Amino acid sequence: MKAPGADPQIGLEGLLFPTFVMLDGVPMSIFGDDRNPLISMQAYVGDLGLGDGSQSVYVLDKDKMELLEGEDGGLFRVDVCAAKVDGVENAACKESTVELPDGAGSVTFDDITPWVRVQVSKTPGKEIALGGMIFALLGLLGSLFLRPRRVWVRVRREDEETLVEIGGLERSNGGDGTEEIDEIVALVKGGRGTEES
Repeated sequence: MKAPGADPQIGLEGLLFPTFVMLDGVPMSIFGDDRNPLISMQAYVGDLGLGDGSQSVYVLDKDKMELLEGEDGGLFRVDVCAAKVDGVENAACKESTVELPDGAGSVTFDDITPWVRVQVSKTPGKEIALGGMIFALLGLLGSLFLRPRRVWVRVRREDEETLVEIGGLERSNGGDGTEEIDEIVALVKGGRGTEES
């Protein structure tokens, strides 16, 4: 949180605990709903750097700011609980206003209002993407179950005779390409018209 209208300017940085408890000296929230909301922050004074150009509302520029310290010189924390929760008095709250040291001002946690964010989105073209994925899966299954093989046929002349050599390569383990080779041999012999060829 930033207070540019204060003199000097004030910056607060910390966490919101929806249902605050202190366990072994460590602040934490034990439930997500705002049963006992408390904000625990560190306070800075100085120049927020808002005149240096655009700045994110979620980031506190601490380059020109000093961290406030307590009277004992230790870390000063701003721990304020919500005086009201959705307009109803918070009976668990003991301190909803904290005075900052050196007369820098005060911080008050007046109220907290529960809210919910609802997002409605539409994804056009998802049916086309689904169809593409189905076809890709079918293609992958086809490549897994179809046995790839190669067949070579070489024709050469030797001593005035024509020799035809046929060979094959089975790409899958345990495959037997003999039947396909026999079919090609039968086709070659049938094309020549004589068994000797």
